[in-house]
Amino acid sequence: MGSKGKARQIAQQAGLPIVPGTEGGITTVEEALEFTNRIGYPVMIKASAGGGGRGLRVVRSDQELRENMEVAAREALAAFGDGSIFIEKYIERPHHIEFQILGDKPVSYTHLTLPTSDLV
Repeated sequence: MGSKGKARQIAQQAGLPIVPGTEGGITTVEEALEFTNRIGYPVMIKASAGGGGRGLRVVRSDQELRENMEVAAREALAAFGDGSIFIEKYIERPHHIEFQILGDKPVSYTHLTLPTSDLV
């Protein structure tokens, strides 16, 4: 799911709970401030494409948002060829569990997970 926006949309359509975030890309500081004033800080500025922490910034104030939005967009553009960003509520001390689903339409599917001892 290279597009985080598309992944969020699919999760919502499937009825899954998701962290509050912008519906699409944010292009101006004004849009970002409007959103963060509704949901509160802290938030993450995230690259819409890619991953691995590139184009990601945690911000805790309007001033930090202003300082980091353009930096995150430039980093996302350099890393992924796409400078679009979105904003998502930052969850302090989350527990991260990741799994991969593999399939060959329409017959077989499987999943890969880490053993629970690795989820410390």
